[in-house]
Amino acid sequence: MKKYLVASLATGALLLPTVDNASAATSEMDLGKEYDFKLTDGDGTKKNYHEFTLDQTGTVTIKGETEFRNTWLTILDSDGNEVGTISEDGSEESPGKINTFFHLQADTYTIEVSSGYSGDYSLELNNSPASSSDMEPNNGTAEAQELSFGTRTKGFIARNDLVDYYAIKLEKAGRVDLKVEGYMTGRTNAEVLDSNNEALWWNYETSSAENPAQLNKSLYLESGTYYIAINKGASDSYTGEYFVTANYTKATETYAEPNNGTAQAQPIEFGEVVNGFIAQNDETDYYSFKVTKPTDITLTVNGYLTDRTFAELLDSNYEAIWWNYDSSSPTNPTTLSTTETLEPGTYYFVVKGSGYYGEYNLNVTGEGITTFKDYQPQYWANAFSWGAKNNIINGDKTTNRLNPNKNITESQWLAMLLRYAYDAKDSKGGNWYDSYYSLAKQKGISVANAPKESLRRGAVAKMLMKVYTGQNVSEQEAVQWLYDNEITTGVNPSKGKTYDNFNPNGTITRAHAITFMYRLFEKGITPQK
Repeated sequence: MKKYLVASLATGALLLPTVDNASAATSEMDLGKEYDFKLTDGDGTKKNYHEFTLDQTGTVTIKGETEFRNTWLTILDSDGNEVGTISEDGSEESPGKINTFFHLQADTYTIEVSSGYSGDYSLELNNSPASSSDMEPNNGTAEAQELSFGTRTKGFIARNDLVDYYAIKLEKAGRVDLKVEGYMTGRTNAEVLDSNNEALWWNYETSSAENPAQLNKSLYLESGTYYIAINKGASDSYTGEYFVTANYTKATETYAEPNNGTAQAQPIEFGEVVNGFIAQNDETDYYSFKVTKPTDITLTVNGYLTDRTFAELLDSNYEAIWWNYDSSSPTNPTTLSTTETLEPGTYYFVVKGSGYYGEYNLNVTGEGITTFKDYQPQYWANAFSWGAKNNIINGDKTTNRLNPNKNITESQWLAMLLRYAYDAKDSKGGNWYDSYYSLAKQKGISVANAPKESLRRGAVAKMLMKVYTGQNVSEQEAVQWLYDNEITTGVNPSKGKTYDNFNPNGTITRAHAITFMYRLFEKGITPQK
């Protein structure tokens, strides 16, 4: 060993305030240097104290030798709290090797050296900074660091900071794919809690710097705030580095929660395609529909739930008329369907998870627009269902067709738009559409006065903006307004939100026209009266 540095009052160092032993004093240690010391009067009451400062959180290695038995090294933080202890035996002939490490937060620490014996020892301290991206303090839900989706965040668990919390916020229900890579000594723990601090999932796995743990989990959750806790409740020896990543896929839910029972059942229309989502914290969805006359009603569920999809039909007394289930997955969905002869009344369609989660869609046919020959549960089905319910669109009763893919004429479009905006009606004399042209002139809506001609998409955009905002603007401005309100993505979404990509000179189908109006309704954008 090198030249002795004896820790005693003769050094002139300050006494530790928590130590009663009048002969105990501290010596300061710089990182990266080797120091030689002597412990004297080893009767169990004399101790040496060595102070060092960490400017950065990291892994502190302690190396050295001891020439006496029962050499105890205790690490104390700046508040005097113990954060780690080791012991080593040695002798002059065979010095004991001190070689250990501790994961510590930035702070000033003291090494307390004690023994029932006396002798020489040496110490050298080094720090490997953690360079983590977690922001302390984040030791509870109130201090949780917001985690950005898709970002691999590096964290660090220290002896004096044993848990990290992250918050994730879901604006809509959806799937969260969580990945925790743990390089911690001994074990890596991870847990997900809801906003009430109730555990939704937890797991652990043995880990080390050389053999990291991989904790992966897909969670199906309702909208809200959730917390990811790393190392919660684990031993103080499970410390070190980890990485956490969360990815979020929004569900395509049609209705907002709650719809968890018959009293909260969401009413649905015949022909409407409902997109639903079963979450770990919301395992049952209820829907209601009304039958107006004795008829055969068909109910269909396409289930993408993990492992299994369950569906049930209840009458107005909540008695089961039909139920079924089948295995399913996000990549191999199942279809559950039944046709029942029902009497007039209210019925409930139920989809349950019971430990199985994910997306589904359903629809009910037998009345309304589903009686038309060309009804299909396509993208336009909800818009037509909404249009029929609001007397905006009626279908061709002569041919019994909705004609969704036929080009809409100017007169048909004016009828749809003005029926909804101003409760306008067909003319009782002359041409059925004369009343709509008269009202359009009164409201300052630009028309081509070509009632039987197919309508341009640009003209539709301009008329929509006039009716919904009261503004007469150019077609380019009207198209941009549709883009800004997410009513359209253009003909080719990959080509951007441009006037040309809207294809303003192209014709527009009945399906596209009513869908524009339906999307405005969904966004809460209403006509100016």
